[in-house]
Amino acid sequence: MIVPALLLMLAGGVGVLGPRWLGRATWVTRSPRLGILAWQVQGAAVLLALVLAGLVLAVPIIPMGSAGLTSTDMSGLLHACTMMLRDHYATSGGVAAALLGAGWVGLVLTRFGATLARHWWRAGAERRRHRDLVDALAVAHLAKDVVVIDEARPTVYCIAGRSPRVVVSQGAMDALSAEQLEQVLVHERAHLRARHHRAVLVARAFSTAWRGRFGSSVALARICDLVEMDADDAGSGARRSQLVEAVLTLAGARGGSAGSVALAASGGGVVERVRRLVEPVDPVTPAQRRWVTTVLTAQLSLPLALALGPALAGVLLHWCGGL
Repeated sequence: MIVPALLLMLAGGVGVLGPRWLGRATWVTRSPRLGILAWQVQGAAVLLALVLAGLVLAVPIIPMGSAGLTSTDMSGLLHACTMMLRDHYATSGGVAAALLGAGWVGLVLTRFGATLARHWWRAGAERRRHRDLVDALAVAHLAKDVVVIDEARPTVYCIAGRSPRVVVSQGAMDALSAEQLEQVLVHERAHLRARHHRAVLVARAFSTAWRGRFGSSVALARICDLVEMDADDAGSGARRSQLVEAVLTLAGARGGSAGSVALAASGGGVVERVRRLVEPVDPVTPAQRRWVTTVLTAQLSLPLALALGPALAGVLLHWCGGL
C-alpha cells in the first residue's frame, strides 16, 4: 500500500506546489508557449499519478498468463516473472484492495474521458451554430476568412474548427485604425494557427472533472491568459503599440461576446498583456529552456518510477527466476 499512497501524495503535491512554482516563474510569460506546455504537463502528471495509484493496487488480479507461447523455456520464464510481479505488488488487502484499485482506475479514466468528450462535443456544436449565425448576419468580407457583422459594440474574435472564421464587428471597424485592425487580425489568425482553443478546452475539461482541485482551476485561468500572450507575440514587434491601443479599445467595450465558443482579442488578463507589450522582456535562453524541459520531464517520470519501483526491484533481486 506504500506505493499507491506515495502516488496519491504526489498527485496532491503536484496540484498544490506546481501552481505556486509556475505562478512565481517569470519564464512562463516570457515564453507563453512553454508556459502552456508546463501547465499541461502539471495536469498530465496529476492524471498519471492517480491512474498509476490504482493500477499498482490492481496488479495482483491483472491476467498475465503465457497462453499462446510454444517455447517451454519462454513460457516458464514469463510464468516466473508473473509470479514475481504479483508477489512484489501484493498488498495486505489482497483481492479486495486489487479490486478497489481497478475500480479507481476505471473511475478516474471514465470521469476525465467523459468530461473531455462532453466538452469537445459541446464546443464543436456551439462553434458550428455560431459560425452559421455569423455567416447569416455577415454584411461584408474583409478576406476569405474574415467576416464583418452589423454590431455597434467593438469586438473581434475567432471561431476555430474545420471552417475557421475571424469575426469583426462594424463597431470595431469604426473604432480601430487600419494598422490596429491589421494587428488584431494577425493576433486572431495566430489563435487559429496554433489551435489554442484545444489547449483551453482540455484545461476546462480537467477543471470540470476535478471540480477545480489539483490546481486545475488555476491552470485553466493561466492557460487562457497565456494563449492570448502567445497570439500577441505573432504580431510585428515594431507595431506592438498599435496592438496595445487596439486591445485597450476592445477591452474597454467588452461586454457580451461569443462566450466559450471564441477567442477574443480583448480576452485574457488585459493589464498583464499590455504591460508585457509595452515593456518587452528578454526571451527565454536555451539554457533556461533546457532546465524547464528537464523539470517537466521529471514530473512525468516520477510517477512512472514510483509505480515501476517494485517491478524493477524484483528484476534486480531475482532476475526473473534466477536468469
